[in-house]
Amino acid sequence: MRHCPDSKRGIVVWVFTFAGLLAKLFFFVAGLIGIYCIPLLLVAQHPDAPVAIPIRWLRAHCSHDTAALIYTVVWGVIVGILTYIIIVFDYMRERRKIYYGAPESDKTDVA
Repeated sequence: MRHCPDSKRGIVVWVFTFAGLLAKLFFFVAGLIGIYCIPLLLVAQHPDAPVAIPIRWLRAHCSHDTAALIYTVVWGVIVGILTYIIIVFDYMRERRKIYYGAPESDKTDVA
């Protein structure tokens, strides 16, 4: 941005903002898929793993459709809690910067 001409700076800011949003969305969705699929893959590979106990219990006591629904709801609750924690952490970090100023590691010398 420092070497960008002023006439193009507005467009460059929008391009980088959009690219950053797409990257953030891509990694968030990749994380969601990982959180959903990794326990299922662990159960298939290692049936005696501790994560397999609730999944085996669901398979033994519920039909396939009900077990999948319960697993998806529990997954959604866990993802919701983790997302909320991330949002609160970011909010608290931004508020700390506003009240106390940016720490020395965040300050850069731009000439």
